[in-house]
Amino acid sequence: MGNRITVPVSDEGYEIARRLAELNDTSMGKVLAEVVQMAIPSLGTILGAFDAAKAMEQDERDEFVRSLAQHERSLLAAVGHATGELPPSANYDAARTPRSPSGRGGGRADPPILTGGFPTSKKGGKP
Repeated sequence: MGNRITVPVSDEGYEIARRLAELNDTSMGKVLAEVVQMAIPSLGTILGAFDAAKAMEQDERDEFVRSLAQHERSLLAAVGHATGELPPSANYDAARTPRSPSGRGGGRADPPILTGGFPTSKKGGKP
């Protein structure tokens, strides 16, 4: 994995990456590389769906889009229900959840920004 790219990020994205790097005692580049690596399977699936859609006739594409929209609504309802079941100790703040620039996906970033679980401090303290 030696390829490198330069990408612009929002001030909020930069601050989140900086804080995650600090909490995990690592570089921002490693945090962002992990986020990208986590997204690759989803992006591969999306790419496959785009390729399949391009091969379809228009009426097939329309039906496919309707089906995806229905499944998305079901998934968002299930995720919303599951989010409501988080214990208070999870300190989940929906207002701070990254927003999708497109406004799709229930207003949440896809995929959610995680870095392999809860941050740990390598300096012996609690995060």
